[in-house]
Amino acid sequence: MIYQVIVIDLEGNKKAIDLCDNEKYMQRITVMELKKKIAVKIPGMAADEDIELVFGQERLNEENKRLFDYGIQHMSVIGMLIKLPGGLPH
Repeated sequence: MIYQVIVIDLEGNKKAIDLCDNEKYMQRITVMELKKKIAVKIPGMAADEDIELVFGQERLNEENKRLFDYGIQHMSVIGMLIKLPGGLPH
């Protein structure tokens, strides 16, 4: 069995992202690993450090935290945002 999550990109398109092939490894995958897989899977994607992910109402902003710790499971739906440069200089 291939464990996947569904990522909704900026245009509202859904992409299945393959994570792994066993439950034990699924529980160890980190946010950073998912970001790297997204950057490879979606052509023209920004660098993985520019990707922001949201699951439910929570931002996945701790890159070393496991997806499992956020409650993400096989076929969970994750929203994607891109960090853009900008703002006022300090």
